Amino acid sequence: MQLISPRCSPTPFRTYYERLRKRNMKGNVAVGHLASKLITVLFFCLRSEQPYDPRRHAVDLGLRDA
Repeated sequence: MQLISPRCSPTPFRTYYERLRKRNMKGNVAVGHLASKLITVLFFCLRSEQPYDPRRHAVDLGLRDA
C-alpha cells in the first residue's frame, strides 16, 4: 500500500494504480491488479538476476518515454 500512497514519491506502480482507478475500477480490484504486476516484476528481476529499474518499468508500462 505504501507504493500507492500520495505521501511517497511517485512510482510506476502508483501511476499504474491511478490509471486503473481512472478506468472506474474499484479500489480493491485495482490493488489486486497492482499486486499481480508487482509479483510479475519481482519474478522477472529474480529470474533474470537484474536489479529493478523504475525507468525501464515505466517505459514497459507505456507511462513515459525513456
